[in-house]
Amino acid sequence: MKILTEYHANYSLEKAVEFNLHFNHIIKRIEDSPKQFPVFDTDFRKALLGKPSRYKVIFRIFDNDIYIIALVHDKRHPEYWKKRLEIRS
Repeated sequence: MKILTEYHANYSLEKAVEFNLHFNHIIKRIEDSPKQFPVFDTDFRKALLGKPSRYKVIFRIFDNDIYIIALVHDKRHPEYWKKRLEIRS
């Protein structure tokens, strides 16, 4: 998250602040009601950060716990997070 904030800050402090607001907002929504987000790829869920952002939060629900798996960009290697799971298995 810090790297993405710094990336956006290099272009515009306003963009970095906006990105952080969207991220914090979506994390709160996930915490409050994780099942509102669509299921995909068996048992993962995705939450879009908000327009015009192309980022989404990938997460899973185990029992009553929520695990954030990745924050991915729709156009930049959107499937890379799956390789992370293979390494840790």
